[in-house]
Amino acid sequence: MSRTMKPAFSSPRKHQRWNRNPIPDSTLYKNSRCSNPNIISTNKAITHLCQHLQEAWTLFDTMLQRTVVSWNAMITGYSKWNIYPEAMDLISLMHHSNFKLNETTILTSFSVCARSWSLVNGKQIHGMVLKSAHDGFELAWSALLFLYSSCYEIGKAKQALEVFEETSRHGVVEWTTLISGYAKSEDGCEKALELFKMMRESGEMVPNEFTLDAAVRACGRLRDLWEGMVVHGLLIKLGFEFECSITGALITFYLGCEVVDDAKQVYVFMMES
Repeated sequence: MSRTMKPAFSSPRKHQRWNRNPIPDSTLYKNSRCSNPNIISTNKAITHLCQHLQEAWTLFDTMLQRTVVSWNAMITGYSKWNIYPEAMDLISLMHHSNFKLNETTILTSFSVCARSWSLVNGKQIHGMVLKSAHDGFELAWSALLFLYSSCYEIGKAKQALEVFEETSRHGVVEWTTLISGYAKSEDGCEKALELFKMMRESGEMVPNEFTLDAAVRACGRLRDLWEGMVVHGLLIKLGFEFECSITGALITFYLGCEVVDDAKQVYVFMMES
């Protein structure tokens, strides 16, 4: 790929566990006001060519008039295949080409930074969002929360909590993202359980299987038998006792608390179900 400008962002570190979850075409075209049929046709061609990135780049590179949609399509194409440095370069080039980053761009940018553990780039984009007054982009704030929670290992869970408190949207995804971030390390597990309790007491959201899985793992790391049994009872009540990831976490939890009989019981139940 040719480069016409030095990127403003540093290259992120690769993280191979990211699943390929391309943004749907309907999202890519969101907020696009372009009515030129030729440009629209080219944008769609780029979107569908992103499975063949070299061809997509050639088409993009020859466009006389690029749009936010064409930029988003290329960025999404590279991020889809976990090619993070190129995705970040394109975000930088888009910004320096005086294109206004829309919600799709910001959402993709935060997701790339989170899944590549590139906190430096994520903080720079966060600053750009604040300067641009994009406070109404709820999905982007959720992605920012995911970024800071994913970087808990380098001590950035506090920033995730601040983002959570500042945003008006406290859905099950936001609660679960924050709880999971704290539950990743033993010194954050007490906070994870505190947040889990706050979520339940708020009455706004019902925990899903991922929330419960994080809570069980937090109890296991703390060897908190009583709280873990409470969570176990709750997940049975909510009908998640058949979820393999949760039953695995329960077995680990009971073994960690040296309650072998209960661990065996969960295992037998899992095998018979």
